[in-house]
Amino acid sequence: MESATIIPVNSERKVIKEDVPVLLKGWDEMNNTGASYTPLEGGHLPNKRPLEEHLKYGYISLDKPANPSTHEVVSWIKRILRVEKTSSTGTLDPAVTGECVILLNRGSRLTKAQQEAGKQYVCLCRLGDPTTKDPDFVMPTEQDVIRVLQELTGPLLQRPPEKSAVKRVLRVRKITNNTLLEYKPETRQILFTSDCQAGTYMRTLCEHIGIMLRTTGTMEELRRSRSGHVSEMSAVTMHDLLDAQYHYDHTGSELLLREAIHPLEDLLVHHKRIIVKDSCINALCYGAPLHYQGILRYDAEIVEGDVIVLVSTKGEAIALATAGLSSFSLQNATFGIAARIKRVIMDKDTYKQRWGKGPRALQKKKLKEDGMLDKYGRPNDRTPPEWFRKVILMKGEEENRKEEGEGMPYKIQRTE
Repeated sequence: MESATIIPVNSERKVIKEDVPVLLKGWDEMNNTGASYTPLEGGHLPNKRPLEEHLKYGYISLDKPANPSTHEVVSWIKRILRVEKTSSTGTLDPAVTGECVILLNRGSRLTKAQQEAGKQYVCLCRLGDPTTKDPDFVMPTEQDVIRVLQELTGPLLQRPPEKSAVKRVLRVRKITNNTLLEYKPETRQILFTSDCQAGTYMRTLCEHIGIMLRTTGTMEELRRSRSGHVSEMSAVTMHDLLDAQYHYDHTGSELLLREAIHPLEDLLVHHKRIIVKDSCINALCYGAPLHYQGILRYDAEIVEGDVIVLVSTKGEAIALATAGLSSFSLQNATFGIAARIKRVIMDKDTYKQRWGKGPRALQKKKLKEDGMLDKYGRPNDRTPPEWFRKVILMKGEEENRKEEGEGMPYKIQRTE
């Protein structure tokens, strides 16, 4: 059994901070419920999964080449790595290059969440038409260009270009920042970066830049430098992937594949976290809500309604969930639903089933076997009154009640 990273209080095992998974960084500074737990068999540390599991819960930071479409690239990767499912977190036009996050197998469940992450582009825009001579054209200064780029920030109305994959209707997209990198008046070219909301059309932005500079604007070249918090600095090429798979097939070495494929937990480092007990993980994988009793630690500043990530004691991402209680409420709570599942990431039965073994569940099972509840667990005319009061008699209470002369139509399951 692989030992857990978060250890029971009485354990003497020391934790080396360099080996702590990314979703457990700073776990000792998180709010503690004071609950204890028993580590269960199952699961792996994200950076020590077997290769098959590594491919199942992984993603690729790809430097997309020019000419092929994003759908073609995703299909090629599926065939190269021989995986069941691949998806991208945002499509790029065939001529556009740069950062493209490819999710593998179970990682594809994060597609929608990652598609909504912000993007950064490096864009080359040309002003006017250099092939025609416009006597009224006045070359803008660098200060004019900087002023226009600053004005084109915040919520902007955009209509998608004629050649686009979406309906051409006006929509609002937010641009956080535009930064001028270089301006060449002799060639009428503007090189700038833009931090923007997902779904922003840079071709439309270039047209708006041209209009505000009293000319026309055309996008000549575009490269995505960041998707979410995944930068092009960590990107690999299609040739790197092909070489890594070839190297594994002929030598058995997993090194190059592990360098190219990252654990999907790296994509969730900016989410608020709740670390849960091993005993409730399988129930969460089946869609059950997280109750307060299953929490070990939680981040501060969680607000009700936030999208958070549920984390195992080994640092694995279990699911994305919607917070039902804020951090302040959790500090004073003793029960209640802390989060409701939004998207399950982990496979079912990765950890052993632990529900249905409490005193109430065992009592219900026994009543169904004896015909005192129907097959759906609903009461009938033989159901004992203790069941309606949700009474679980503690050890010794049965004997005391018998001495007092109270009837016991059914032997209640006792708890130690």
